[in-house]
Amino acid sequence: MNITKISILGVVFLSLCSLGAIDMQNLFISSGVKFKTDNVNRGRREGRKTVIPHAELGCGILDVGGIYVGAEAALAVEKENSGNDIAPYVGLTFYPIDNFTVDCGYKHHMYPALSKSENFKRQSNEVYGGISYDLSIIPSIYFYYDFDRKEFATEGKLAYTFDLSTQAISGLAIDLEAKIGYDLSSKPYSMEYVEEMGSKGYLYYGATADVVYSLNDSVSARAGASFEGNAAKKDAWVQSAYDFKNAPKSKIWFSTSVDCKF
Repeated sequence: MNITKISILGVVFLSLCSLGAIDMQNLFISSGVKFKTDNVNRGRREGRKTVIPHAELGCGILDVGGIYVGAEAALAVEKENSGNDIAPYVGLTFYPIDNFTVDCGYKHHMYPALSKSENFKRQSNEVYGGISYDLSIIPSIYFYYDFDRKEFATEGKLAYTFDLSTQAISGLAIDLEAKIGYDLSSKPYSMEYVEEMGSKGYLYYGATADVVYSLNDSVSARAGASFEGNAAKKDAWVQSAYDFKNAPKSKIWFSTSVDCKF
């Protein structure tokens, strides 16, 4: 992320502080690390065994929303690491009515493992926006656009949590999630991706089931399994984001993570 962008974000944050808009009592810091047997993004496998660390700082803005800044990375454990992605981001949330959240932001992707000699985009800039409603079943829909990859995606989700604290071990829950999305791109990897896919867009879908254990109000751990597939003319489920020849035998993968929030 270049100095200009960092400076702009810093000026915005400091300006809000000086105006008294930042509610320091609602300041939070979160971090965590996840391990996935496959790193899957929008129906594409972008890496094999992958470690995903993340950190985020956020706070309230008056009584109407919040601001957050953070960074996450997808770092392949194995030598095949062309899908590595380091991504700082900044975003805003708004609460127009009870239980309703509007979220929007900007993310800068960096791909350090890509060869400079190849025709790959080693950086890209993405904006996103979405809405969610906090019911017993939480629906949400998000939209994404990457200016450098010319990639547009929309994704809808349904999430539900079974709280098992009263029936079993205190702090135990099961998180379920189902999603469906559509990815439309003209040059997502600056190569002959469209020809390999057989079309400019494709439908993808998936589901996840996680067992979650909250040690206390700040620390939680989870482990689970996920499934994801797609309806592309030529299977978008690839060995890495930059290798379209070998499809994996399974579209099911597993993950485990630990998260902290203060």
